[in-house]
Amino acid sequence: MICEYKHCRHKDNTQIKEFDGHWYHEDCYQERQDLMYILYTWRKRINKEVNPGDLYKHMYALFEKHPSNYIVFCLEYAIDNHKNLNYPAGLKFYVDKTEFKEAYKAAQNRKAQKEVKKYKIVAKEPQEEVKQTFIPQEDKGFSAILGH
Repeated sequence: MICEYKHCRHKDNTQIKEFDGHWYHEDCYQERQDLMYILYTWRKRINKEVNPGDLYKHMYALFEKHPSNYIVFCLEYAIDNHKNLNYPAGLKFYVDKTEFKEAYKAAQNRKAQKEVKKYKIVAKEPQEEVKQTFIPQEDKGFSAILGH
C-alpha cells in the first residue's frame, strides 16, 4: 500500500492507515483535510472566485515551512481580526508575523489547559475502616482434615 497523498513527504509506507476508503499517513490525511477546509473557508468567507490551483500552490509552499494546523489558525485569525486578505499569496505575510505566532502559542496553551482541567485528578476522602466480621473457629488441626 502506498500513501495516496500527492505531496507526501514520507520515505516509507509502514504506518499507513485507511481513511475514507483511501490509504494515507495520519499527518498526510490531516494535511489534506486542512487543505480542503482552507479552500472551503476561503470560498465562503473571503473570495468565491479564487482559483483552486493557485490556492493549492501557495498552501503547499506554506505546508513545507509550517504545520497545516498553524496555517488554518492563521487563516481563521486573519478573518476574525479583519485583516486585509484578498489573495492566497498574501497569507504568507501573515504567517510570518509575530502577532500570529504569539496568538497561536496562546491558543495552544489554552487548549492544553483545557485538557489538563478535563483530566484533573481529585484526591478521594479516606474511607472508614471496615471491621472484620469473620471469626475463625477453633483450630482442630491436621486430624480434622483427614477425618479422624
